[in-house]
Amino acid sequence: MFKVVALCCIVGIASGAAAPVRAQAQEPLAESSHEPAQSVPAESLPLGPRSERSLHSAERESRSLAAQDSARSGLGLSRTLASLVVVVGLAYIGALVWKRIATRRGGLMAALGAAGRAPSGVLEILARYPVARTQRLVLLRVGRRVLLVCQSSSVRSGSGAMVTLAEISDPDEVATILRAVRQSDGESSVSAFKAAMVELDQQAPVQPAESELRFTTAEGDSVEWRDERIQIPTRSASEDVEPDPAIGRLRARLAAMREKGTLA
Repeated sequence: MFKVVALCCIVGIASGAAAPVRAQAQEPLAESSHEPAQSVPAESLPLGPRSERSLHSAERESRSLAAQDSARSGLGLSRTLASLVVVVGLAYIGALVWKRIATRRGGLMAALGAAGRAPSGVLEILARYPVARTQRLVLLRVGRRVLLVCQSSSVRSGSGAMVTLAEISDPDEVATILRAVRQSDGESSVSAFKAAMVELDQQAPVQPAESELRFTTAEGDSVEWRDERIQIPTRSASEDVEPDPAIGRLRARLAAMREKGTLA
């Protein structure tokens, strides 16, 4: 399709540029055909230096000829540009029409053409390694498999071919290859963890806030809080009841653990 567009552009430019050349080539012939009828006999030509009137007339004629030449060149350029725009527009419209027709018809040729689907994530090029001038090794990921392909191209025709050299389907080998590719791209988990640790080190450490209020019961239990709106209810002597034996045993264990911690 691109070759057809380029050929149409070249033909349009050539046709637009040839039109003013033919017009310029035909005009001198027409002028030369009328020259014998308008020629002045040699006997009537004045001798000696030209007069000022003849000089002014010659200057006016030269200016008019220059203006005509510039107008002709501008007209030829405008024709060339107009033909080029028309050719490019027709080629673009033809490409759009062809794409729409191929999409409606469907089929294998439409899927392989420019109107075919190419969703991301299905096929991924992992790496390319040049081997020679026209050959290179390519690692392709297709689903859970990795393919090693040799891509070769022709210098003269520009066409190429791809040959599968190896197929890797072992999960461990595929994971190793993907990890190596991600590490080369700087997207590995190790580099991300190191970056997170460096960011945490650069941040200022947050000191825990000291409690402002503290309440300790007669049994040794204590509580700390910062909000002054919190009120600890107090019990009168008449409201005292016999504590639960389980609570007493728990307090004894906590006291023993506290003593062991202080002794250690």
